[in-house]
Amino acid sequence: MSVSRPARAGGVVLLPVVMLLLLVAVVAVLLNLEQAAEVRRIDAGRAAQAADYALEAALAHGRWSLTAQDTCSAYGIGATSFGDYTYSVAFSPDNGSPVTMTATVTGTDGSARARVVSGVLAYGGDTHGLTLQGATVFRDTLLDGDKPGENHGAATRLQASDARHVLVATALDDLPDDATIVTASLELYATNGSGTVTARPLTEAWVEGSCTDGSCSPADGATWASRDGSTAWSSAGGTVDDGSAVTATVAAGSWVSLDVTAWVREWRDGMRANHGIRLDGPASGSTPEFASSEDSDSTRRPRLVLAYRCACGVDCVPVTAAPQCSADFVPDLEIGRVSAATLGVSGLMAVESVPEEATVLGVDVPAGGGVVALDWTAGALVLAAPDGTVLATHAAAASQPRGVAYIASGAQAGKLAVSYYSAKRVHLHGADGASTGSFNTGAYTSAPEGLAFVDGSASGTWDGTLAIATRVNKNGQVAPAVHLVDVDGSLRHSIDLAAFTTWPNGVAHLPGTDKLLVSDRYAGNFIVDFDGNLLSSYDTAAFALSDNAESAIDGTSCAHLVTAWGSQAYAVLTDSDHELVAHWRLDEDSGSVAADNVGGHDGSVAVPHWIAGQDGNALAFTGRDVQVADAAGLDLDGDFALALWFRYDGANGALLSKGKDAGALNYHLELRNGALLFALQAGTLREVTLGNGFVAGDWHHVVVVVEASGGRLRGYVDGTLVANAGLTGTPATNARDLFFGSSEYEGDAWTGALDDVRLYGRALPEETIAAIYADALAAAPAGACSGSFADDFSSGGYGGSRGDLAWDGDWLEWNENDGPVFGDEAIVAQNGSNWLRVRDNDGGGEGAGRVFDATGHSHARLTVRYRRVGLDDTGDYVAVYVGDPASMTGNEVARIAGPGTDSTTQTLTVDVSAWANRRSGLLFLGSVNLGAYDEVLIDGVSIDVSGCP
Repeated sequence: MSVSRPARAGGVVLLPVVMLLLLVAVVAVLLNLEQAAEVRRIDAGRAAQAADYALEAALAHGRWSLTAQDTCSAYGIGATSFGDYTYSVAFSPDNGSPVTMTATVTGTDGSARARVVSGVLAYGGDTHGLTLQGATVFRDTLLDGDKPGENHGAATRLQASDARHVLVATALDDLPDDATIVTASLELYATNGSGTVTARPLTEAWVEGSCTDGSCSPADGATWASRDGSTAWSSAGGTVDDGSAVTATVAAGSWVSLDVTAWVREWRDGMRANHGIRLDGPASGSTPEFASSEDSDSTRRPRLVLAYRCACGVDCVPVTAAPQCSADFVPDLEIGRVSAATLGVSGLMAVESVPEEATVLGVDVPAGGGVVALDWTAGALVLAAPDGTVLATHAAAASQPRGVAYIASGAQAGKLAVSYYSAKRVHLHGADGASTGSFNTGAYTSAPEGLAFVDGSASGTWDGTLAIATRVNKNGQVAPAVHLVDVDGSLRHSIDLAAFTTWPNGVAHLPGTDKLLVSDRYAGNFIVDFDGNLLSSYDTAAFALSDNAESAIDGTSCAHLVTAWGSQAYAVLTDSDHELVAHWRLDEDSGSVAADNVGGHDGSVAVPHWIAGQDGNALAFTGRDVQVADAAGLDLDGDFALALWFRYDGANGALLSKGKDAGALNYHLELRNGALLFALQAGTLREVTLGNGFVAGDWHHVVVVVEASGGRLRGYVDGTLVANAGLTGTPATNARDLFFGSSEYEGDAWTGALDDVRLYGRALPEETIAAIYADALAAAPAGACSGSFADDFSSGGYGGSRGDLAWDGDWLEWNENDGPVFGDEAIVAQNGSNWLRVRDNDGGGEGAGRVFDATGHSHARLTVRYRRVGLDDTGDYVAVYVGDPASMTGNEVARIAGPGTDSTTQTLTVDVSAWANRRSGLLFLGSVNLGAYDEVLIDGVSIDVSGCP
């Protein structure tokens, strides 16, 4: 038998199979080896990544520590656990700024890694405050979903709901470069309404615009539909980041605070574009309403309150720039006075102006600035608003505080320097009011008195020094002088004043000059240079100020703040002609030349007709004009003001005009259809109504203030604000002549009269306008047919009279009969004054009226001073009637209406000449909607009559 063998062919077939199996086995082994290596590589990568994370955590901790601590020294972070690692951070140097950070991490396996970062800024020390407020830094408007094409950039009130969105944005340019933000709060004043509001950051740029309630067509700024009047929002109503929101609760009559710290940091660091925020309100119920940056009360405008720290070793506190106005003048006008009693001090010795961005005595100074007053008797420092409202009080560092100065720049910027008479020392007081150090003045005077800080002078020679006024030298001998010393007390320069003063106890620096204002206790004020040369002087007794104590310069208006010990008050003094560009008094009585008493810009009178005017003579116009040749001084392209008296004779036409082309109209004042209008070209043609309803034969004082720097245009008639509008761009100028009584437009010839025409190269403050108007009224001859019926309720009863004409009987209550002490209608005492209160507790329509007899007079003007308290809406009001003495209610001439609560006294002026030359009744009658807590307080009433019928 044979044994079978495999065929050769079968062996050939099996060999590839074997080889394949061997290959798979090898690949499997290799794969296993590679997998193990990859695991080791992944583990190593993960370990390196974890170490990187630990390093980043260490560096972040280091950076945070340099902004979180209160000192600029002893930097360092010890061993800190972070997962499987421990890190530490060393700083070189360990104080000051900038520094180098070295972060080191150590693993549980003993491995270590390090990273070095250089040039890191450290922030420590004091926290500084900065408040941004006002139209120069804020933009705001209202987007109305019900009126999607309207712009409200000039609105004074902004409502927030689901269909009305408020946009608010502020520039951060005033925040110092070398600073880190600690907190940021956007604050809005709620004038009405309640509920919850929500803020979100805007993601698209927008334009504020200058319209009010659809007054512009087309709109020149943001609307519900567009960002600038033409470019659509990506999302109608304002495009926002919906993933970021802040909420707050609104209560009428109070501030609403929104924490916007995170957004402001992002805006500042460039991580988010600064387009501001959008504020939405509730979908139903009460609609919150806020004061805008155009609100007439500057203290209620939106504000951004910042707290920040400077980089260590860097003085980043903003330096107060020298004011654009000038204090180098001899005043002739008092525009305000604040008593020691108002300030709550028993011995007022000195005041100093402090800027609104300062933190003083632990309080952020509000918009408009403030004053620091020294109480010599009680030994105290008092921070107050310009109207005397006390904001903070701090104990003095010693007895008898004598002089005070705000240090505006340098290493001690933001501090107060206060001289202490008996201690012979000057203390520096920090932002919280506490003394941070002092120096002795005994090397040059044994009795330091007035103080001033010299900053922004013309030459710069003595900038950064303190000026100390004194009567005696170091030995107590009489040696009138002002000593200039460094802030550490080192004497730099002495100014001998013995040639003209015996007791220089006050001093102030005139910003932008090499001049000082020196107060003598008995001889008035003197303006001298740094060499002691007498340049000018004025008698403070002319302003009823006795026993001069100190002088200061208001940081906003450059008015002289003169404190008088004998009067226990400080007065605010200015020059009515200060920075006048031109002044046509129009007091000529013949000839064809209208003389400019300031700039020499005399006018040619076409048809001279000189008449008796409001102040001296005036010029009447009968369709012909006065032409003044063009000159550089008449082109007003920055901040400026114009003022004049006009007599309305019932005709339309131009009172004052410079320019013809719409693109270059510099300023233009006209009567059109009985309305007084002002126009100018500033970016666009801007036209504002200043009033209407003028009575033929009446004189009126009109002032227009153009604040190009602040984007505002204000108008006043007879001392009362009648227009407050937004302004964009710079006023246009032209090479055209100036015209009175007509313009270069056809048909603008006017019939009427002008008096006392003025052009100013600055924006006049409201106080100056009111004082100029009051002075002109006082200067006007009373005449046989002039007088006034008046009552300020100081008598406490219904029979008071403060005018030179007698009322026809007492005040009579309307629908009430409780007398002046009880009931809704009563005389009440508040804030040191008596007020006639009008309210209605039972819905019956109550009030008070009084009869006056204006027989023998052709003109009558009613003036009412009042405050609104708790008026919720337009249905809450007090109507003012003038008419038949029996019924009184036939003719409503004005209405004091809500919504609103007034923090200061308001003024209402109404021409009531229709009721002149007869016996008439005046009635204040509350609406039936007035409740127990809705009221109008009336501080004073006057009816001024004039003209012989």
